[in-house]
Amino acid sequence: MKAQNNTPVQTQTNPQHLPPVTDPVLRDLNTRQETADYLRVPYLTLQFWASTREGRAKLPYSKYGRSVMYRKKDVLTLINSSMKGIPSHV
Repeated sequence: MKAQNNTPVQTQTNPQHLPPVTDPVLRDLNTRQETADYLRVPYLTLQFWASTREGRAKLPYSKYGRSVMYRKKDVLTLINSSMKGIPSHV
């Protein structure tokens, strides 16, 4: 895409983009967008879950300033608990 004077138009980068994490504790956390992409659900679904008691019970989160973070362990627990027809101990 080019402006009228044929100079390239800069697109905005994702404000949620974070630099690589080196701290092992923080490496276990995902942003809301990363979690939504992993679960293949819309970003707004996670936002809705966070606003309801049932949703917070399903997928707890932490807030750091304006950032919402989810533990990978909690995301996997949600996936495993919602599997149908498979014993829970597997």
